[in-house]
Formats: sequence, structure tokens, C-alpha cells
Amino acid sequence: MLVALLYTLTLFSSALSITINNTLYLITNAERPSLGRPGLSPLGMRRAQECIPPVFAEFNLGLIVVCTPDIKTNSCIPANTTAAPLAASLGLVPDTSCATGDDADIDCVVDLLRGYAEASTKSILIIWVRAVFDSRIWLIGIGFE
Repeated sequence: MLVALLYTLTLFSSALSITINNTLYLITNAERPSLGRPGLSPLGMRRAQECIPPVFAEFNLGLIVVCTPDIKTNSCIPANTTAAPLAASLGLVPDTSCATGDDADIDCVVDLLRGYAEASTKSILIIWVRAVFDSRIWLIGIGFE
């Protein structure tokens, strides 16, 4: 699982450039089962339930961003399943307002992070589907100072 800690994140959307001073953590969903089956593998469930919550417990998270789950295509369900135990342990509700796929609004994550950063200095965790993690993160225009 990819974990990246960024102290200052500069986001460039199509129309603007902003700096977010919140600490941002980016991870992909925990391990999935083979053969394209939905959800997480037993190891992935264990990681989501037993490993991720204690790792992030002390990171002062105030926002967890996860892509919108789609029951029909199983898109984002592994990311949401990965986020659920951590969110429950912190008393947070993951924000699932930003979708993936062809109909996704590229500026959605940028706007969400900008709005949150204006109101809070707490850390942010983004959990995204591994299959689209690289393309979606770079499509939203993340640049680093």
C-alpha cells in the first residue's frame, strides 16, 4: 500500500492554483481478492481493521476522502471498505462526494480539499481505488512545492 506524507500540497486545477497547508496522507485501498471478486481479501480486511486505525490514530485526522462507491460496478467499494474501520474509530464520516470514472469532476477533490483547508488545520486522508489512483490523483493536478 502506498502511503505518502506531504506537508505542503499545491493543487493546480484548471482555473486556479492554491496551497493547502494541511498534512495530507494518500493511500490506496487494502488488498483485494484475486479473479476480480468484489471487496477486500481476508488480508485486506485484516489490514483495514487492525493495521490502518492504529497507524492513523495519532495523526490528527479531520477529513477522510474516499471515492463514491458504485454497487453496480463495484467501483470504490474496496476503498470505502478500507476507510470504514478507521473512520468509525475516529468518529468521522468519510466524504464520498467525489466520483471516479468518465463522469467524474476533475476539480471535485481540489474543491473539497480547498474548502476543508479554509475551515480546519487538521490532517486529511485520501483513500482511492488502486486501479485509478495514479491517473485520478495526477488528473486533479497535484503539484508539490
